[in-house]
Amino acid sequence: MKPLLFAVALVLSLTATRADFVIEQKVDGLGQQSGSIVVKIKETKARAELSPQISYIIDGVSGDSITLMHAQKGFMKVSAEQGKALMERMQKSAAATPSKPVATGKKENVDQWAAEIFTWSNGSLSVKYWVAKDFPNAAAIQSAMDKARAGGLGAMNKSMLPANSEFPGMVVKTEMKMKEKTVTSTIVSVKEEVVDTKQFEIPADYKELPTPAFDAPAAK
Repeated sequence: MKPLLFAVALVLSLTATRADFVIEQKVDGLGQQSGSIVVKIKETKARAELSPQISYIIDGVSGDSITLMHAQKGFMKVSAEQGKALMERMQKSAAATPSKPVATGKKENVDQWAAEIFTWSNGSLSVKYWVAKDFPNAAAIQSAMDKARAGGLGAMNKSMLPANSEFPGMVVKTEMKMKEKTVTSTIVSVKEEVVDTKQFEIPADYKELPTPAFDAPAAK
């Protein structure tokens, strides 16, 4: 499940609410899931196409999340309570007081965007952020982003990663490092267009699969 957790963290760091958006990201470092990830957002719900075989749906109101596994025609549901338990387990291995993002003073272009570089760390996790102050609708998107970070697997982000509002613009690139693993995500495009509500429904012919016991004690 670790690749999925990395993907969810990246997706939710760019998720917005209160409007319909389609966000395409280029992701490197997720093995079979490397390539393009498309996130569709409608109000308080988001759907991420993590790969042709896996889609991830999050409800920012209920706190529940659903992973669709298309090859098996199955789905796994993680409740808000399970997400909270996972977050608590992960927090035990992180720093007691997460640091704030730090401006490095360095600047670098990410495609057409002039970006300022920030760093952040918490325990074994370190992240570098490229932030574009002149990104269109950045203020509206950033102010709404954090509302979608409360569901299922995404609950781990709520208190383990900086709030999007802590950055002075749009995060257009993220580089996450945990031990020997590095995952980089870069925004390719952000489009404001109508997203069909059916995108957030479980297909009628999909069967529920067992959910991992996230709240079980970690093996020693």
